[in-house]
Amino acid sequence: MKAGQIIVSVIIPCYNNESTIKRAIDSILIQKINNIEIIIIDDGSTDKSVIIAKGMNITNLSIIEIEHSGVSNARNTGIMMAKGHYIAFLDSDDEWMPDKLSTQLKEFVAFPNLGFVSTSAEFRNKDGNLLKLRNYEAKGNILPRLLEGNIIVTSSVITRRDILIELLPAFRSGLSLGEDWLLWIRIAARYPCHVIKRPLVRYYDWQRDKRSNSVIIESGNKIITAIMEDVVLFKHQKLIVPAIRMHYNCVLANRNFKSREYRLFLREIYKIWINSSKNIYGIYKFFRIIISTML
Repeated sequence: MKAGQIIVSVIIPCYNNESTIKRAIDSILIQKINNIEIIIIDDGSTDKSVIIAKGMNITNLSIIEIEHSGVSNARNTGIMMAKGHYIAFLDSDDEWMPDKLSTQLKEFVAFPNLGFVSTSAEFRNKDGNLLKLRNYEAKGNILPRLLEGNIIVTSSVITRRDILIELLPAFRSGLSLGEDWLLWIRIAARYPCHVIKRPLVRYYDWQRDKRSNSVIIESGNKIITAIMEDVVLFKHQKLIVPAIRMHYNCVLANRNFKSREYRLFLREIYKIWINSSKNIYGIYKFFRIIISTML
């Protein structure tokens, strides 16, 4: 690359995160690489998020203010503005470890055809206390593993700009959840990808999922519709669509078990059994799902 050329564009969608936006930006500034641009897409914030970001007086920081339209549109807007060869995503309430980007770029140097590189993550509450470590490692064709559930934390992902432009709109608007998972599936169906086992992101899990079961079902149906519209994914629909349905059955089963809605829990378990009982591996997977659902 030419001297001074932007290597990585970091896209931060922001909506009313005045208490955390500076922390997120600071974690970019301590990265061990140069030639980074930071693009904040403010999604109609009504607090002081924009004022705080502007007050940091960072020369390589751009702030785009749009009407509130959701995180997918905010990220897509950032993608269109980005100039870097690579694009990394960071939510405005998360933060990176100092060697996060340098570690991931080494993967791209070694394997230039990668679709994306993500990392494991620390899950913390709003007070910064560690809740759990999400440790995963995967290389190459990660699509089968990804279809079992979303193992990717969006704030850990760096990908190539040309891939995201090819897939625009990269993040599907109208999805209440799963818009990121759908994109990772679309990329993993086209390119090898790497998930680094080291946790290089702190993900602040302070907003617990309060969405209703009907919203979860609706999102699952919309993801399946999007898969059928994707030329590459459509070819693998016999593998992908049942896996997506099973995932959402597992999500609903877990929620129903924890809320002691045992009749609804058994209904979802039955659906999982129908989808997985066709061979020995499927039966093994069924019991593994049941155990993880009840934990």
